[in-house]
Amino acid sequence: PNDFINTSLGGIALGEMTYRLSQRIFNNRTSGFKRQKKETGGFLVDPLAGFNRIIDGQWGKVYDADPYENAPLAFMVDAGARRTSKRFEDVIDKGSSQFYTRLRLLYGDPFQDYQKPFSNFSVTAELGNDDSATLNTLQVNGLLHGKKMRGTQKSNNYFFVTMNYDYYNNASFNYGAQSFAAKIFSDKLIGKKSHLQLSGGAGVIALAAVPNKYLYYGEGRNYDYGPGITAQAGLGLNIADKLFYNFSYNGGWFKTINGAKSNYFLHTSIQELRLALGKHFSVAVEGGLFQLEGNYDDYPDVNDRYNFLRTSVGYR
Repeated sequence: PNDFINTSLGGIALGEMTYRLSQRIFNNRTSGFKRQKKETGGFLVDPLAGFNRIIDGQWGKVYDADPYENAPLAFMVDAGARRTSKRFEDVIDKGSSQFYTRLRLLYGDPFQDYQKPFSNFSVTAELGNDDSATLNTLQVNGLLHGKKMRGTQKSNNYFFVTMNYDYYNNASFNYGAQSFAAKIFSDKLIGKKSHLQLSGGAGVIALAAVPNKYLYYGEGRNYDYGPGITAQAGLGLNIADKLFYNFSYNGGWFKTINGAKSNYFLHTSIQELRLALGKHFSVAVEGGLFQLEGNYDDYPDVNDRYNFLRTSVGYR
């Protein structure tokens, strides 16, 4: 059952995402070497879509534009240093120093195309030289349905239903979950050029997994699996597209139904202050806490904390 849920939901989310990205790369109206570069690039993003183009005779064939060809696409990368510690007071003085890179991709316009599933989605991946793993965070959020709500001349309000995948692997803990959430998003104009953005929502965790530090279940598996609930909140302030402040919270609780008798609480909170340096570059400082509490019936409870402070240079 665990594999069935993981493979089905993960396949839907990642499959639709990579398909749309590959179609964004393909350009059916070009030819020659430029066309071959795009065909190869799309094949690398979604090998099955590329293979289908070969057997269908579409590879290299010039014809009308694909409906996904002109979808809005934004790509952002941050690179810098981070300090991490299990105790907040030790982050600066006694914390561990690491290099890190964060990649963020935004596909589609969530305020225009929100009625078709996956008409817009976001992907965030953080990589670093942490002792536990190279890939430390992976988050995928795909829109399933959206609706514009009643607003005013200075505010726009939206209702979204999203499909989400969250993965954390750091020096303190490992956590993965697939969930569905309903969210309210509000964008209010302040003055002439500044915006205040608020969001909040809740949903269900279809399946979450956390390594159990006390047990192994046949063939070396040591994960507790189960369903639960999730909650999300965010606040953003954009001052004239020059100075940005963002706060985000992601929480989750699930009860183990396959594994030891236990339940888990996840809390993640991040604050970011970013200054734009022209159109493409920016500098940022971030601080936050990732915390995972494990409550066991037959073993001592655990409380793993991962505090961090990050400084970076960004390019969009």
